[in-house]
Parts: sequence; C-alpha cells; structure tokens
Amino acid sequence: MRSATSPRTGSAATPGTPRTGWSASPIRLSLASRLAFTYDGLGRRTAIASTPAGGGSPVTTSYLWCGSDICQARNAGNSAIRSYYDEGELVPGAPAQPYYYGIDQIGSVRRVFASPSSAPAYGYDPYGVPLQATAPLTDFVYGGMFYNADSALYLTKYRAYDPVAGRWLSRDPMGERSDPEANLYTYVKGNPLSWTDRLGLEIGDFPPAPPGYDPETWRSGRWSNGGRNWLQDPRNGDVYTLHPEDRGHWRHWDKRDKNGRGGGMCPPNSKKPWPGQKRPPYDDQSASDPNGDASPWTPPDPEPPISDPQANRTIIPTIPVDPVPEVPPTRLPPMRLPPIRVPILIP
Repeated sequence: MRSATSPRTGSAATPGTPRTGWSASPIRLSLASRLAFTYDGLGRRTAIASTPAGGGSPVTTSYLWCGSDICQARNAGNSAIRSYYDEGELVPGAPAQPYYYGIDQIGSVRRVFASPSSAPAYGYDPYGVPLQATAPLTDFVYGGMFYNADSALYLTKYRAYDPVAGRWLSRDPMGERSDPEANLYTYVKGNPLSWTDRLGLEIGDFPPAPPGYDPETWRSGRWSNGGRNWLQDPRNGDVYTLHPEDRGHWRHWDKRDKNGRGGGMCPPNSKKPWPGQKRPPYDDQSASDPNGDASPWTPPDPEPPISDPQANRTIIPTIPVDPVPEVPPTRLPPMRLPPIRVPILIP
C-alpha cells in the first residue's frame, strides 16, 4: 500500500470552484481541503480521505476494483455506499436507489434516470466543464470518468484530468509512443467531441478490445508505415492493428500471428453490407455497426508518407516476442517456365 497527502496551494478560478496545485512527484494533488490518496500495488486508487479546509476529521471512502474498473465504494465502517455497473449506479438503502445512465456519443452521462418521474439532465462544455451548478447524482459523468467534487478533477486509473485547463495534470505514463508529437499532457489530441480516454493512457476511439486485453501487460504502439496503432498479446504474440472505418468496414482490429500470417478481424463481423444488398450478410459482415456508434463515414485525412524506401510493396512488420525468435519472411523459389515453341509456316 502507498499513500500521499499534500496541502492546498492553489486559488479559485471562480467562486466556489476549487483549483489545484501540482507537483512533479508520482502522487500529486493539493487541494483547498486536504486529500490523501491510497494506492495498491497495481497503482489503483483504493481510498480517498478528504479533510475539510477549516480542519476536522477526514472522511475516508474506500474503493473496490474489478480489474481496471471501480465496482464499489465503501465508508469507514466498510459498508457499501455505492455500487458501479455498466448501466448505472446503485445506492443501497431501504429501498435501494438505482441511477441509470443516459449517455452521449463519448460516454458522458447526460441524463440520470432515478425514477419514472425523475431524470435530471446534465451538460458539459467540450472539455468537460459542467454547465450547471447542481452536483450530479452519479460519480461517473463526463467521458465516463470518475468525478472528484473536492478537487473538481476527473480521476482515471493512471492520471487526473482538469477540465478547466483541458489537460492532464501529469505526463502520459505510456510515454512518447502514445503521441508522435510528444505532447504528453494534451487530452485526446484536442478532439473531445469524438474521442475519450477513460484510463488516462491514450485516445479511446478504438473498437472493442481483443479477447483478454489488459492495458498493463499488452504491448502497444504505432506502425511507422502509416502510423496506425497496434496491440500485442503477450500470451501468444498475436498482433492486432487498428483498421479505421472506411466505406467497406466498421472500425476493427486486423489480427496477425507472430509470424505475420493473417488471422481475421476483431470484432469478427466488421464488414459493412453494401447498399441494396438483398441476401443475408456474409459471415464477416455486420447487419449493423458492431461498435454501436453507427457514425457516418467521411474520408479521412491523407495518411503520412510511408518511410520505407520500397513504399509500393506490402509491409508486414514483425514484433519480436521473447523467447520466440523472429521468423524471417518466407520467400518463394524462382519459377522457371519452359520455352514456348511457335511453329512458323513458310509458303
């Protein structure tokens, strides 16, 4: 277990809105009140203790994690005070109070359905600043991120995000490989209307993750020939390369094994049916968008030039996987054709 505390040093940008001071230490928050964050060995925030600005006893909330997601909050007496689900949140009691999410295209909770007659609406500017003075009923709000009211920050597993500045408060833990421009504090490359980053690692405009994906153990990066993102399964060396949406496909991952041989798509049914198609979709076609966004396709910006001098050939990069040695590409033997004899008729 590790924990860190730091006193508040910043000033308020607007009345009633706390602002932050930020240091270069690994655990770094200083607030108008005093906060103490406790982490486990996997870097997950397991408790937040808040001491009021005027002093007094700290109020500690503990959090249980299910992998990379928070699944329950508990008070100092270790009693559950809130549970978190994909569909919403549940506050125990007699009776228990469920809150169902109504989300937009980036996962922001825009309405909370508390009962058939109560469904308050919430708005945010493009970078997540709330447009209403009332506190939300749920803990997960803008971009599907956890909101900490004491700091007015959105907390992800790896970093804290300041919506007023529109930036992360620490460097991207993935380093420069997550951003070719090496701007490690920017939020979703300046495109918050389309992209999200719920972990604080990189842009989340990706199709569903491959089976067994774990951001802490899988390798990731970008290919030099076109700059597309890739993931690698450490268990078997399979490589998944991002295939963006185009006229014939929804977003998906192209799968290849460690030797560069093709292995299909993920999700498997990611091809679009063509207009007017009358017969049922083929096995690799989807009757609807498998990613659930059904966004209209627009031609992307031109891809960066391929740096390889033989730019016209097909490039299948190979990622070495220890202890499996790199396998050289297979070359077919030269083909020798027999001479062709053509009869010549002489009159």
